[in-house]
Amino acid sequence: GAFGLLSLVQGPVNSASDERAPFLSADQLRLYYWTRNTWNSNSELMLATRAIPSGPFATAQVVGGPNNNINSPASDEDPYFSEGEQTLFFTSDRPTGDRHIYATTKQASGLFSEPALVPNLVSSSEDSRPVLSKDGLTIFFKSQREGWNGDHDGDIWVSQRSSTSANFAAPTNLTVLNSS
Repeated sequence: GAFGLLSLVQGPVNSASDERAPFLSADQLRLYYWTRNTWNSNSELMLATRAIPSGPFATAQVVGGPNNNINSPASDEDPYFSEGEQTLFFTSDRPTGDRHIYATTKQASGLFSEPALVPNLVSSSEDSRPVLSKDGLTIFFKSQREGWNGDHDGDIWVSQRSSTSANFAAPTNLTVLNSS
């Protein structure tokens, strides 16, 4: 169907700063995003929750809560969860200042594992904005790695894996969608 009128998200989510890359949980009760409206002026991953899908969101907290090991003193952006919100993919410029794709997995305790670079997706260029397929076997992301077509923003790249426990294969440029 058609989209309705554009409106602000209900609740204290929006601020005078940047709020970007929203990811809404399947049950519509959790909104993940990144913001620069934080303690160190770098971007942080945030989570706002609500009781019912039509209700307002509560004040957002950093993803991971008080025992947070996800956000770093560097910029952490572009949150995207696997189906069931078990694995969080995101972009960070830790520790080198170059953006790369990281992943962290929710443990039985409810805490997340230490974020790690996603094997085979790391390049010497900027990599960002990961989007995972519903089955978790394909990842799309933006990169300016060797082989991109030269526009300012980089190209869309894709990588696949055989199972959710396997590493992604070397990515390929999705040239059919990219412009020169």
